[in-house]
Amino acid sequence: MATVSNAILRAHYQQAECSGYFREDRLVDAGLNLQAVQNGQGRSSADAFARWLSLLWRENDDESGGFLPQPVKSGTFAMSMHAIITAGNLRRALLRSSQFYRLVNPHLVVDLQEQGEEAHLVFRLGPEGEPSHPVFYDALIVLWLRWSSWIIDQPLLLERVNVAFDTPEYGDEYPYMYQCPVYVNQSDCRVILAKRYLDQPLARSPADLADFLSLAPGNLLVQFQPQDSVSASVLSLFSEHGEALTDQQWVAEHLAVSGATLRRQLKREGTSFQQLKDQWRRKEAYRLLKHSTLTLPDISTQLGYSELSAFSRAFKTWTGRSPRSVRDHHSAPVGSGDREPR
Repeated sequence: MATVSNAILRAHYQQAECSGYFREDRLVDAGLNLQAVQNGQGRSSADAFARWLSLLWRENDDESGGFLPQPVKSGTFAMSMHAIITAGNLRRALLRSSQFYRLVNPHLVVDLQEQGEEAHLVFRLGPEGEPSHPVFYDALIVLWLRWSSWIIDQPLLLERVNVAFDTPEYGDEYPYMYQCPVYVNQSDCRVILAKRYLDQPLARSPADLADFLSLAPGNLLVQFQPQDSVSASVLSLFSEHGEALTDQQWVAEHLAVSGATLRRQLKREGTSFQQLKDQWRRKEAYRLLKHSTLTLPDISTQLGYSELSAFSRAFKTWTGRSPRSVRDHHSAPVGSGDREPR
């Protein structure tokens, strides 16, 4: 059974109280324990949490749960999905979604930016983009990631996540929520992923929406099965076995498929062995630049480059920045208290 930290539930509960939305009977009717939620200790059923959110949103006609100055009227998310389902690919779907929410609520802004080989989804609340309400930012990020994964029928394997606030009390949940490094106290809230995902065609049709929406928000609280992705398996092998980076046939044999089958499977997921190798190198380069004492030449060698100049060119192509600029602004992910630049 999927569960949610009560620290997350408490943040939603506290905001509902502040907004005048809270009714104890509705929380209990959903199957939640009021005292456990108030204490923020332990875990509760994700299904019960979803039932309570649905009641909260519907009865108050506000899908933001009271987090925004202007309510997000009930049915807004469903209409946004109808607006994007025919977009053709993920890039256009994200752009349509951004435009849709700009039209219906100026306090919820989601921008898509493309930088080198990376795609950045930037989240801002309100005209000034104040970094308030950490739990609502995280809820928005998770919502966008889950529907994006669903609409292309493929998990989004993230590079990193930046948030514009300190580690929240539910920070221990981040590895499960995002499955990538999360950096706190940044200039804004953004998700960084490989740009290749933007070209993925939409795998869902308008006919699929009814079932999807009937299960929301419960289906958006559960991770989109990354274990079923061949890309995720290849990236995992890169981390566990150094030889995997240079031997595609070794990877195919380890996954019990032929080289040709591996290439076809990766192509269906919109990627290739080389693209995954670059993605892993980019993520590993960030980690080493920020959290190791290795010199730039040593990092270059560890990532399989024969010359530092080749590594530097590749890194700048991927991110639009030089390795030295990242090293000069050294930081660490959640738990260290340090900062990371974009």
